[in-house]
Amino acid sequence: MRLSTAESAKEAWFDRENFMSYDLQLQRDELAEILENHQLLQQLRDCINEILVIALSKGIGKAAIEQVLLVGGTCQIPAVQQLVNAYFGRGRVKLNKPISKFVSLTSNPQVKPE
Repeated sequence: MRLSTAESAKEAWFDRENFMSYDLQLQRDELAEILENHQLLQQLRDCINEILVIALSKGIGKAAIEQVLLVGGTCQIPAVQQLVNAYFGRGRVKLNKPISKFVSLTSNPQVKPE
């Protein structure tokens, strides 16, 4: 989660079973490389392409899509945001802390969505 807002993150933990401590430091670009190497980003590309084909079969072209709302924890990953922005353009992709916004909307029915 830290790599969503910072260029690097460091974690340490202790393995009680083996009495070993571990340190991990990861850069944001290293995370993007891991995601690419493990096919997560390719799976996302495949899903977006499949959805666009389905939409087109129903007469909705990519240009007709006005907004794309990213929700969930994975959308906080910068590599995921960049990929979706590459498909639809930054102006059509919305990501304004959707989890906290959803919580505020559901916990306070007086709040109106933008």
